[in-house]
Amino acid sequence: MNYTDFIVNNSYYNNQDLSQIFIPLTSTTQAITTSYIVNNGNYSNRDLNTIFSPLQWTATSSPSGNWFSIASDSTGQYLAAGGNNIYTSQDYGNTWNQTSSLSGSFIFIASDSTGQYLAAAITGGYIYTSQDYGITWTQTNAPNLAWSSITSDSTGQYVVASVFNGYIFRSTDYGETMNQLNSPSVNWYKVVSNSTGQYLAAIQSSGYIYMSSDSGNTWNQTNAPNSTWTSITINSTGQYLAADDRNHIYTSQDYGITWTQTNAPNLAWSSITSDSTGQYLAAAVNPGHIYSSQDYGSTWSQMSSPSGNWTIVVSNSTGQYLAAALYLYNIYTYNIANPTGFIVNGVGDLNTIFNPIPR
Repeated sequence: MNYTDFIVNNSYYNNQDLSQIFIPLTSTTQAITTSYIVNNGNYSNRDLNTIFSPLQWTATSSPSGNWFSIASDSTGQYLAAGGNNIYTSQDYGNTWNQTSSLSGSFIFIASDSTGQYLAAAITGGYIYTSQDYGITWTQTNAPNLAWSSITSDSTGQYVVASVFNGYIFRSTDYGETMNQLNSPSVNWYKVVSNSTGQYLAAIQSSGYIYMSSDSGNTWNQTNAPNSTWTSITINSTGQYLAADDRNHIYTSQDYGITWTQTNAPNLAWSSITSDSTGQYLAAAVNPGHIYSSQDYGSTWSQMSSPSGNWTIVVSNSTGQYLAAALYLYNIYTYNIANPTGFIVNGVGDLNTIFNPIPR
């Protein structure tokens, strides 16, 4: 977070870099929320938390539910959520509508980059697809299995699904036909795909992380430790990955070949997501808060989320829009509208008074 990348957009401080108004806190100054204090007559020596408030997570109008999966298009405008039913939103999560009569104990959702092509896997049931933003659904030829997750490439043409205590399946025709791959038959918990469908990563609920670099034709066990994995995410190229277990977060920057434990705190991590570059990450704790990283997972900061039993968190392609769900409660959204992550008390987001410095 660098406040000097902004200039003030008002008559008195117009076109002044914030370094002319804010100065770093010294070791003798009590820091509360930020690392800057105001350096002018009216707000001299006051910590920024006295005039700025952190951006908050917002509870949406979604019903309370047993949410297990949320999928986002690339913009964050189109969302689909699965729990015991399927709900969709076309306005960044502000309003939600149940899309069909599909129901099950666990429903997992995947979306293409536009939100038009969706796929849903029901544990102890079948796989369904939608080509109209979730309005109508069609059952595929996939057998009735203990489906544990589903993912797709950016076009929605290549759909991949995992089975708990079974194999991994793939479709090359928008989910219409699902074929069993030559994967190990293990306790698969989640599978994710890069934007092209070439790079796939899969975790066991208790075991290892596997990678495929040929669209799932062959699978290789990585050097990630044997653990109780809870979630995994992959960037658009397949180079940057992150995974969490019930204690730690691990990252890979070489297409999943090698994995390194990060300095994230030892918490009960439940879900992790990334933007398309892999630089911006968010991870949920159950029970606990949501944390974020802006440096490929090297460092982590607690966000201003409520404390609760977070089950899933998902990001759009830029990392600006996040959606997350609390167990047996609502879906929340977060809009990182500007790099400072602060709003003015009683006024609005900082973009109402600050403008980015032209590059």
